[in-house]
Amino acid sequence: MKTASSIVAVATGLLAVASLANAADLPLKTSKNLAVVEAPRVASWNGLYLGVNLGYGIGQHATSESTVAGPGIGILPAGTPIYGNGQRFDLDPRGAVGGVQVGYNWHYTPSWLLGIEADIQSSGMKRTANCILACNTPTSIAPGLATLFPVTFNDNSASTKIDWFGTVRGRFGYVAGSTLFYATGGLAYADIERRGSVAARTDFILGGQINTFEGSFNNSTTKTGWTLGFGLEGMLSPNWTLKGEYLYMDFGSITDRFDTVFTSGVSTGQVAATRSVTSDVREHIARVGLNYKFGN
Repeated sequence: MKTASSIVAVATGLLAVASLANAADLPLKTSKNLAVVEAPRVASWNGLYLGVNLGYGIGQHATSESTVAGPGIGILPAGTPIYGNGQRFDLDPRGAVGGVQVGYNWHYTPSWLLGIEADIQSSGMKRTANCILACNTPTSIAPGLATLFPVTFNDNSASTKIDWFGTVRGRFGYVAGSTLFYATGGLAYADIERRGSVAARTDFILGGQINTFEGSFNNSTTKTGWTLGFGLEGMLSPNWTLKGEYLYMDFGSITDRFDTVFTSGVSTGQVAATRSVTSDVREHIARVGLNYKFGN
């Protein structure tokens, strides 16, 4: 009986040791059969990108026109303001814009980004103001004797057009996974075309034409200014992003001066008046863009 009891005790002990060994070995065997699970990749905005954009622009060109008498008028000293204190009107161009952009992002922390971007745009933004001084209506040029010789305009117009523009801007953004919220600002430049023309006649108040005069200008200037804006950009894939953006651009003011010259009457060929047309040039641009980011 003692021998049988001893055998049972030894067997029980061996079974306990084997169970412990199997338990210790089980994780090792199981771990060999488990697939390695990688941590999810964080979307990266780092790197060079190139893209295209399309949008719409609305300008705010508050404009004034002032006129002073030329030596050919005779009844007023040259340089005398005529037609009141000048005319004020809005010459606000608008139209489609589109172009290309190139930039580089430094995604320096998981949540913050710095970048630089440059773009060049073709523009259809334009506007014309007609009959700045009322057309086909006799207008006195000044009080006193001048009221005897009213002027009637058949043309008194001004126009502006943004032929093209571009920017070079810094970008500072907050990254939320595959979405980027950013502010942007920097240098703006644009080719701004201006035109204007005047054609009119002078009559004697009791009847009869005294003279006719006309003049025009056509100028184009590349202006520099500044821009500020903001945007939202989202990753469509590791290499493609889609953005929406607003930019405000300020180019300061532009003044054009031109003479009108008598084309008939006793003062033919002499300067009738000198006009100054001044515009404050501001633009609002809204656009969407598609970018391709090089690398991963």
